[in-house]
Amino acid sequence: TMFGLAIAGAIASANGLLGMPSVGGARPILYVEGELPSADVQVRINGMIAEIKRNCKSDMFYTSTLQQQMLINPGGFVPINTPQGLINIENTLLAIKKRTGIMPVVFIDNISCLASGMKENEADAWSPIINKFVKWKNMGSTVFYFHHLNKGNDSSGSTMQHRTIDMVLRMRKPDNKQKIKEFDEKGVQAIVDFPKWRLHDNSKHAKEHMLICEDWKWKKMPVLTSDEIEIVKMVEEGLDVKEMEKELSLNVKTIYRKIKKLKDGGVIKDGTNKQTVDGKTKEVC
Repeated sequence: TMFGLAIAGAIASANGLLGMPSVGGARPILYVEGELPSADVQVRINGMIAEIKRNCKSDMFYTSTLQQQMLINPGGFVPINTPQGLINIENTLLAIKKRTGIMPVVFIDNISCLASGMKENEADAWSPIINKFVKWKNMGSTVFYFHHLNKGNDSSGSTMQHRTIDMVLRMRKPDNKQKIKEFDEKGVQAIVDFPKWRLHDNSKHAKEHMLICEDWKWKKMPVLTSDEIEIVKMVEEGLDVKEMEKELSLNVKTIYRKIKKLKDGGVIKDGTNKQTVDGKTKEVC
């Protein structure tokens, strides 16, 4: 959800994300959230907008949460695996277009909450939803939808859901050896890959990578080995290469090569000197 809101904010304010520029100007957003309370969603939106330091006009960002819907309908959202549930979203999209003159980008977060009772392992259960998503795309909208992973780290449910969409972006938790840092309070650390990316499956952009977010500052970096994680920590602590050699079962040449890779990937900031406690400087790399 935090990454989805970051993407939504980048679109609504014509701001880039992760070094990628905004293309085509700002677009209105409809963010349909079926899990979090309204107050939590608002806190996250405010934090995201404040961090990107761009004005987002009020008529460019719309949210609809389960909590809001329960004020109108005790049962909450009409499930989107029913014709009426999908019609309700479509009518909202058209109302936003009438107000702004632009077909909005819609975020459906998430399928499990918004399509209660859906038999997700059956292809026929997905057909009405996917067909409606294709219709909205043909109307000029872009659809992001969120769905949980199964125990095998694949999308839960029938593969029917992937047949017409352009990209599957998978976010999964790193294991203990892959974790780069511990957060003081809350943060996001996820390994991201692309099981499907139409026209880009084999491009350099589709490589697996790590995403880290703390205080709404998003950073992209390579997925590291346990040795590389230790080197990052040692560089931050001010150890030089000879000291690293004593701690790691690696030779100096290998350590230099790994440090260069980490610098090229933006994990280690470039610089050869590190100030020590006694005021002297020593070469780190």
